[in-house]
Amino acid sequence: MPLTIRNLGDVLLHIYDFAFEAAIYLPDVVRYDADTPCLVGGGESEWASFHETCLRYGFKNWLNVAVVSDTCDAVLEMTVPSLIAAFNADSQEGGWLWKMMNCRHPDSSSQPIK
Repeated sequence: MPLTIRNLGDVLLHIYDFAFEAAIYLPDVVRYDADTPCLVGGGESEWASFHETCLRYGFKNWLNVAVVSDTCDAVLEMTVPSLIAAFNADSQEGGWLWKMMNCRHPDSSSQPIK
């Protein structure tokens, strides 16, 4: 499966173009910016292989697209700077995205998360 690395700013700006069951994979950084590389994919049938590939390439954190869209829904001005600011605020300890980082619904697969 070919992997396409995207910029987080572009992904957030076009969040509704992705399947809600897909995941956004991110590097482990303190703060995200518009140019932070990320991968998007991994629908139910391909989740395990996509997950392992992303981890192998250093994308250690992931969030469900539907979860990230909740953060985007709360942004009044749909611009990259506003979306990145909201993403960073929700990614701080105790925030919505921080709580949902690296989580999967237990019914999504019988495979354990590594």
